[in-house]
Amino acid sequence: METRFFSISRHARDDFETEIPSTVVLLGCRVVLMADSLADAEDLLAGAKDEILGVVLTLADELTCNPCGRRLWHLTVTPDMLPKIRSHIDFLWSLVDPDPGFDGLLPLTLDNVTKVLNSTPLLMSISTVEEGRILEVNDAFCRDMGFRRREVIGRTSAELGLFDDSATRQAFVAELREHGVVTRLEVRAKNKQRREQVFLLNGTLLDLDGLKCLVLWSENVTELRRNEADFVAAKQMLEAAVGQSSAGIIIADAPDVTIRHCNPAAFAIRGGDKSRLTGIDLAEHSANWQVFRPDGSMYPPAELPLSRAVLRGEVVRAQEVVIRDEAGLDHWVAVNAAPIRDDAGAITGGIAVMQEITEQKQATTLLQESEAKIRSVFRAAPIGIGVVSGRVLIQVNERLCEMMGYTADELLGESSRLLYPSDEEFAWVGDEKYRQISAQGTDTVDTRWLCKDGRIIDVLLSSTPLDPENLEKGVTFTALDITARREAEEENKRLEAQYYQAQKVESIGRLAGGVAHDLNNLLFPILGYSDLLMEDGGLNEEQLDGVQQIHEAGIRSRNLVRQLLAFSRKQALEYKALDLNATLKDFESLLRRTVREDVVIGIRTRDGLPLVMADAGQIEQVLMNLVVNAQDAMPDGGELSLETDLVQLDEDYLADQPGAEPGPYAALIVSDTGCGMGEETRQHIFEPFFSTKGELGTGLGLATVYGIVKQHGGNIWVYSEPGSGTTFKVYLPASPATQADPGEQRSGPTTLKGSETVLVVEDNQIVRELACSILQRNDYKVLSAESGAEACELMSDAQEPVHLLLTDVVMPETNGKEVYQQLVERIPGLRVLYMSGYTDDVIADRGVLQEGVSFIQKPFTVQALCAKVREVLD
Repeated sequence: METRFFSISRHARDDFETEIPSTVVLLGCRVVLMADSLADAEDLLAGAKDEILGVVLTLADELTCNPCGRRLWHLTVTPDMLPKIRSHIDFLWSLVDPDPGFDGLLPLTLDNVTKVLNSTPLLMSISTVEEGRILEVNDAFCRDMGFRRREVIGRTSAELGLFDDSATRQAFVAELREHGVVTRLEVRAKNKQRREQVFLLNGTLLDLDGLKCLVLWSENVTELRRNEADFVAAKQMLEAAVGQSSAGIIIADAPDVTIRHCNPAAFAIRGGDKSRLTGIDLAEHSANWQVFRPDGSMYPPAELPLSRAVLRGEVVRAQEVVIRDEAGLDHWVAVNAAPIRDDAGAITGGIAVMQEITEQKQATTLLQESEAKIRSVFRAAPIGIGVVSGRVLIQVNERLCEMMGYTADELLGESSRLLYPSDEEFAWVGDEKYRQISAQGTDTVDTRWLCKDGRIIDVLLSSTPLDPENLEKGVTFTALDITARREAEEENKRLEAQYYQAQKVESIGRLAGGVAHDLNNLLFPILGYSDLLMEDGGLNEEQLDGVQQIHEAGIRSRNLVRQLLAFSRKQALEYKALDLNATLKDFESLLRRTVREDVVIGIRTRDGLPLVMADAGQIEQVLMNLVVNAQDAMPDGGELSLETDLVQLDEDYLADQPGAEPGPYAALIVSDTGCGMGEETRQHIFEPFFSTKGELGTGLGLATVYGIVKQHGGNIWVYSEPGSGTTFKVYLPASPATQADPGEQRSGPTTLKGSETVLVVEDNQIVRELACSILQRNDYKVLSAESGAEACELMSDAQEPVHLLLTDVVMPETNGKEVYQQLVERIPGLRVLYMSGYTDDVIADRGVLQEGVSFIQKPFTVQALCAKVREVLD
């Protein structure tokens, strides 16, 4: 422990160092106290609180201060002082002038000096001045230097290796000779183990029986200096750590919380003039540092974390404050503060450590806002959202509850098995979901859920784990009710299939229409020439039979083409206001002759049925084909029902009928109790050449019906199940007409012959020559032309009038209508009969199919041509 000197009387430390007489008292704490006299020393001993180590009396007569005459005297200690003095120290010693009158004089001998030396904890030695040989050392010297007493006595410090060189001792002796005393000179010496020790060296000269001696006493401060060095190093390390710390550090003194130190990190938070931030007392803290509460109010100085630590001894942890810098920006800071106490526990100051958390606060704010948004989306989402852990529902939103018909309380904590209609569906979704999550981090599956009310809905289920590395933390899922969409998809598929079916039928129709013209031109000479051969009468029976077979084959071929044209809605029709009730009644007699006797026929008509615009012959063909099919479906007999009705078709009812229009319709319904048909068959019944009758069916009956109905702007639907019969419903648009067309009542021509002149214009040579031959055989005068230009040129040179123009509709360069318009200007009253093998839409494009225009469809028979020519001329 460091030895400190201070004065308890009028003399100061300097007085002692200059040998002004005084009394030195050595206390246990190694504090040296000085007194002026024995009386003062006795007072000091009486009032001392610490244990006394000894008293040094340096009372000297100012007249006789020769050190050589001084002697050691024993000072009597009063009984009340004894308890304060260590038991092994029972005397005090002093260097004084001889005083013959003093009782108890001890002679100044080396033994007596040794006794005195061993009584002090200081290292003491006596050596000769000149040679430096050691005469005596005390026990403290031997202990600290590691020598035995016999190893030291009679040897010099150089021989013992106490100093690295003799200069240290020589300098000390020179100082001593000059001033008579040396105090607290710090020197370094090595002990026996060659470890360097640090001493505070004190010395004086002594005349010991005529021998000039050097008395040294020193305090070993090696540990003190080591501690001081450690303290300095620690202080430097602490200062470096504080200076380089990213956390702001503020140190304040008690009791007024004066800020003594701030590190750079603390200054960086606040910014501005450093002089305004240190050396300030409590009242200036909040204002100078601009410290605010989180609510925006300024902190009262006494409530700051550092103030609470210094003033009240509180330990403050992570208190959030806001420090506003010079630019006006707010810095969120978390402050930890604690008091600094001395060994006695008294508060000497406080330290505050500040960590800026602005980014964390901003991130926390953003996170809170994000979580609020997520919660808002979770609540307001139009789809079901939930979280499962171990397939147990731990969170659900309102939409999910609404979708399934449960309350949140009914779902939370329950296994998601509750939502599935079967264990198999539940297991499959679990396996598939976790398989997809393992492969790609998320999953989407189509499944079915069971609502509380028993309804089963289609659900698109998507899932994402909260932590892909640990599925036990939970999986978020979204559930979209796709029942309506799935139904719409099924409906779309059905409509798409119908659309493709309609396209297929339309394609076949276009194909049929495309070949009709060429087929008709080829069939015309077959029918025509076979007719002529049969009329000649020059054939034997076998030849006539062959020609008849050719003619019948031609007729069947023509009918086949017409059926194809009917299916493709390409044949020429004659639309009239038609009463379906009357048509059905007129058809009844033919119907009963056609249908087998084991089929019971029932007919029912609807009163007030509106008229329809239709071709009567085509409607009869529709009826006949449907009746024949119904009869074939009842090989063992049954019931056949025909009826008419008035229906109002709305948009919903017609939604799966592309192109159909809502409104009033007259219905023609044909039902049977036959074998019925399955869905696969029903999908194909209107296709040409599709038949369930094998070789007995052509596959054109229902195809023809379909084409006729569509050409009339109507719709046909079929309802059938295997074993439950079949019902066909034909809907024809109601007409605004109020009276049925009675039709022309002219009788057929009485003769097919004539004497008029007919101009035949036809680009096909075979057709042209045959038409001319037929007319000539029936006594007509015939002119022929291959084209319209040739016909006009022929008429410019004609010597006799022309009564009838028989012309093809479609020809190269000039069509039949244009030829007629050119000729009628030259031949007023010229009549025209158009012929064509093309379909009705092509002819209509040429402006032929108009009311009052005469037309004959190729191929035609000899009789049909002659009858039509006669009809036009008459």
